[in-house]
This record gives sequence, structure tokens and C-alpha cells, in this order.
Amino acid sequence: MFHFIIYVVANAFITITAVQVQCPDGFRLFEGSCYYLGDAGYDFRSGEYVCGRKDSELVKVSSPEENAFIKSLLQDDDAIGAWIGVVKVKDFWLYPFTFKPLLFHDLPKGTTGTGSFTFDYSLLRERFKKCAALSNQRAWAWEGMDCDDRPGMKFVCKAWSFAKACTSRVCYGLFSTKKLQWHAQLECEHLGGALASIRSEEESKAVKAYLAQFSKSAVWTAGSDRDTEDEWYWQLDSEKVKISDDLTDWADSNNKGNGRDCILMAPPEWKWYDVDCLEDHTFLCEFPNVNPITG
Repeated sequence: MFHFIIYVVANAFITITAVQVQCPDGFRLFEGSCYYLGDAGYDFRSGEYVCGRKDSELVKVSSPEENAFIKSLLQDDDAIGAWIGVVKVKDFWLYPFTFKPLLFHDLPKGTTGTGSFTFDYSLLRERFKKCAALSNQRAWAWEGMDCDDRPGMKFVCKAWSFAKACTSRVCYGLFSTKKLQWHAQLECEHLGGALASIRSEEESKAVKAYLAQFSKSAVWTAGSDRDTEDEWYWQLDSEKVKISDDLTDWADSNNKGNGRDCILMAPPEWKWYDVDCLEDHTFLCEFPNVNPITG
């Protein structure tokens, strides 16, 4: 069920879509996303296909909290296992198709290939050597299995669903899980977006109005001066965009200095603060607006 709050700024429409989140039939809600436990009898690719038909994907587990929720879906289940969106390519365990390193794993102790790695385009041509599943025999801890295993195998899908704010360029979505700034960036990329950047006055006002309505905690943005002190950029996956001086909104109490290389927006006025990138905070992602509203 949806309702709209329309803000008119400089003749441009800023839409904040307040969503009373209701997951599709068969899905369960957890921290702004919807999860679906599929039936038994599917190999990895088949589970992936069914998730796609449900406008979702095999879950790319990224935190202990999310993993615990998925395990709760499987309690008292008689399935052999349940596929998740984690695969082994060459010698690396990673998220499929994005080919990003794992943010979290529950594979057996001593498993190799779970850390960071240098991306190599040859990975794109490789078959998956193993696929990860939560295993009943391991009390629903992860296990690497043959991707073609089918009897007794279920699968877990994840769909993104929560309130969002859309401008002419992007839609912003708030994530309540606290992460380091670079972990937050990876999470946004896994969902097909990027950590939030603010490119216009329209977007600045939209983000502030959205956060004022939906958040009580400071949030990460993509702003950074890691490369050169006091030269601020939106540090995105595929581009680096210089932050326009007339769009900066530093708090009066902000104390810019060495070692504080990431931009955090904090209540109550949602001003900018430069802080240590290794702090844990909630975060804001941006996604291309495929249906922009025009005035």
C-alpha cells in the first residue's frame, strides 16, 4: 500500500514514496527486505531462475544478523539444504555476477578463498566450482556443494522493499544495518546501486526531507577525501565525481582533519561531518530512477 508526499522545489518535483511495507505472498520481512524460502527439488541455477521470476535474487548474505534470520526460516525444516547467492570461482568464494568479495561467511573454519582478491576478467568465463548452501547436517551453517545438486535442496530469495525518495536522477533508499563506509558501498553495489551522492540542490533537499521522516541515526554517503586531504569527491564504484563547493553543507561544529576521510550526514539538521571511515553507521544507497517525474 503506497502513499505519496510531494515536495515542489524550484519547479522540480521531489517525490518521497512512503511505503507501508508489505512483502509479496510467501515472502517475510526483515530489515527492509523481503525473503522467500523456495520449495525443495531445485539446483542452484533453477533456484536462481525462480528468484528472478519473483523480482528477487538468491540472497547475498552480508551480515551475521541476516544469516541468523535466514537460519530462523529453516528451523525444523527437513530440507537437505538451502541455496544462497554465494559461489566458488577458481579459488575464491564470492557473490555471483557482481564478483565482489564476501562481506560475511559461515563456511567451515579454515576454508580458504574467503578474503579480498584482485578482480580478474577471466573470472567471468569460469564455471562455478561450488555453490554455497545452508546445510541441515551442519545445523544450518554454510557448506560448499555441487551446484547441480537437486534432491532435497531449497533456496532463499531476497527482494529489496522499503520507503524511498526519488529525484529526477536517482532514488534513495535507507538501510538500517550499521556498517563501515566501504562495506556500505559494497552492499549498495550488490543491490545494483551505489552509496549515495548529492549532485544538486534538488537532491540535497530530497535527502534531508527523507531522512527527517525515516531516520534517527547518522548515515554514510559516498563522500570522501581519501586521495588528497580536503579535496572532496563522491567516490563511486565506476567514477569519481568532484563535490561542488556550492553544494557542501558542513556542520559548524565539524572539525575537518587528517584521518577523517568520509562524509556522514547526522540529525537533527542532517548536516555533513567528516569522520573516520572505520566507524559503523547506517547508510543511504542510490539507484537509477527509471521512471523520473518531470514538472
